[in-house]
Amino acid sequence: MKLFRSLYPSFSVCLCAHGFISPPMHLRKIVSQQTARLASVAIEDALPTRFDELAIDAATKRALRDPVRGFGYVEMTPVQAAAIGPALQGLDVLAKARTGTGKTLGFLVPSVQRILESPTQPVLRQAEIGVLILSPTRELAQQTAREAKTILAFHGNDYEGDYGVQCVVGGTPVGREANRLRKCPPAILVATPGRLLDHLQQDDRTGVKKACRNLRVLVFDEADRLLDQGFKKAIDSIVAMLSASSKTRQTMLFSATFPDSVTQIASNALRQSPPPVFVDVGAGIGEVDDGEEPTMRIPQRVLVTPLDDQLEQVMAMCMAQREAGDANKVIVFLPTARQTQLYAMAFQEVCAVRDTEQRSSFACETYELHSRKSQSKRDRTSKAFRGATSGILFASDVAARGLDYPDVTLVVQVGAPSERAQYTHRLGRTARGGKKGEGVLFLADFEEPLLAGKLLEGLPLQQTALLSMGHDNDGSNNNLVPAIDVSAYLPAALNQVHSGDDSIGSQMYAAWLGYHISFIKRCRISKEDLVDMANSLAVNSLQLPTQPGISAKAAGCMGLKGQPGIRIEKKFGGGGGGGGYCCPPLPVGVV
Repeated sequence: MKLFRSLYPSFSVCLCAHGFISPPMHLRKIVSQQTARLASVAIEDALPTRFDELAIDAATKRALRDPVRGFGYVEMTPVQAAAIGPALQGLDVLAKARTGTGKTLGFLVPSVQRILESPTQPVLRQAEIGVLILSPTRELAQQTAREAKTILAFHGNDYEGDYGVQCVVGGTPVGREANRLRKCPPAILVATPGRLLDHLQQDDRTGVKKACRNLRVLVFDEADRLLDQGFKKAIDSIVAMLSASSKTRQTMLFSATFPDSVTQIASNALRQSPPPVFVDVGAGIGEVDDGEEPTMRIPQRVLVTPLDDQLEQVMAMCMAQREAGDANKVIVFLPTARQTQLYAMAFQEVCAVRDTEQRSSFACETYELHSRKSQSKRDRTSKAFRGATSGILFASDVAARGLDYPDVTLVVQVGAPSERAQYTHRLGRTARGGKKGEGVLFLADFEEPLLAGKLLEGLPLQQTALLSMGHDNDGSNNNLVPAIDVSAYLPAALNQVHSGDDSIGSQMYAAWLGYHISFIKRCRISKEDLVDMANSLAVNSLQLPTQPGISAKAAGCMGLKGQPGIRIEKKFGGGGGGGGYCCPPLPVGVV
């Protein structure tokens, strides 16, 4: 226990049905206080802190311990230590846990044990699905499926291939999934809600509803994020269609926050007898404490720059990270997919021009991840960046939450986040598992009022500047962000970008307008100001030869139809000009 406390100094546990602290008021109707209580003095010391102390199958222990084929873990994280014990007793679990806390194994370990202890084990011989896990995104679902496969690989031939784990998500051929599910229902099915509902509603074709009639475990992973993605109706329908197993199955719900909407899901899905256990381990290293307050442990800096200089300054900072050494692993988050595309392409070209001039090369790779990439390309990019020891990933919010990229040293956010929680979720990609990390936020000068508003007020953001921008490193500028001047390389690099894709600049222009139109009141600017800035950005920063046009439909959706400074294009070749913008304005990372 002493070692455990040294690793996690803020460790505390709420096992509300069985001792310690009461759950939040709105959860008390779900988590009963009438069950037998264990002595609060004894519970903490009684909690196992090592995986080999758990009452689980020996093969699962080997999977957790094996550093080559398995996970290489010995000690449990606080979330795992607090959640696995009650789950192994068959109790429903409500766990307050954010990404980076080890929550995935927190529900996979007891889920696998439930399958193994089933009287009809192995499940595959009964053509039944044993565990159903709902994930908010395709990437998180696929990552969870990979971890489940790693565990089941140690359990012999009964759980090989599709019989062990299957993953059904949007963006993949539904017919192929249906055939696999009908032929061999898996022991563990990981799914996004929309795609799962499709299969449940086509039970005569897939057999999924029938295969779930004796479901052992139902897991909601990142329940608050499931609702953020607009899955509430789908989840309500799924819970209703799984009613056959509602009295006997075990349900585990993991969520970073517990708004009323999450509480309602819990109330509908969890059993009241025996009552569920509420687990809250507080804020660990690199996590986020209650509500939306970001952790104070991650150093966070903000650079306020003229909008037209932002691209160059981000490139300058990324170049310094690239050339600093092998240990730098960076994620650069951008507001839209189109801006992500352009920044990634520009940085690759800047690197090529500089390497040619300097006759140098660096092992630091550049990666690009956003919704404009096909699912297969996104999967390959995620896998490559996850396994890399260094690199720079340019990403939209596809990668902002749920995915675990180990050893990220720096998170860069370009432009104001759409909401406070988005800033927190992005920042949470670094300083995970007790490791060091930092965050840098780039704001355009017109966004500076947001620092004093509700969106960013109270965040531990320290204003800074780039080291290369007129400063000497005499030891007094330790707060400055290292940068390498790229002004000599950027024009040639952008010329290459536009030569390779003559529509990318105009598409980013339209997407930039669409994203920032909602910031007018908060930034205290007018539509005229916004259009003027966008036009200047296109010509002076992106170095487009002329001001781009947008479609009449896009202008109407943005409320900019007839606005002076907006040029309406009647025809677009190759998808240019409109930027893929549609009405109403799309969520972050989609445009």
